Amino acid sequence: ALSQPRGLQSEAACNFTNAPWVPHFWDVSCRHSSSLGCLADGQNPECRFCGQGDYKKVICPASSCSFANPPHLPYYWDADCRLGKIGCLADGVHVQCRFCGE
Repeated sequence: ALSQPRGLQSEAACNFTNAPWVPHFWDVSCRHSSSLGCLADGQNPECRFCGQGDYKKVICPASSCSFANPPHLPYYWDADCRLGKIGCLADGVHVQCRFCGE
């Protein structure tokens, strides 16, 4: 998973000592909140877990997908995606990255 959504400055990034298995992203709404998944790296309130395990209800942004070359088709993060479901594994890395219709 990406540490930050596209377009944010490099200083706005999660800082994990050990890379987690749970997807995460930079969420400015966590700055003044103790919502589920916030403070994921133990250092930055804006660093937030999403999409799996205890954090399945926290929706990951589409920027959590990791495309070598961004597609022309729309895509999103679907925590309910499973291997074999249509559109899942869109980025070839994350099963939850899913293509959607236009």
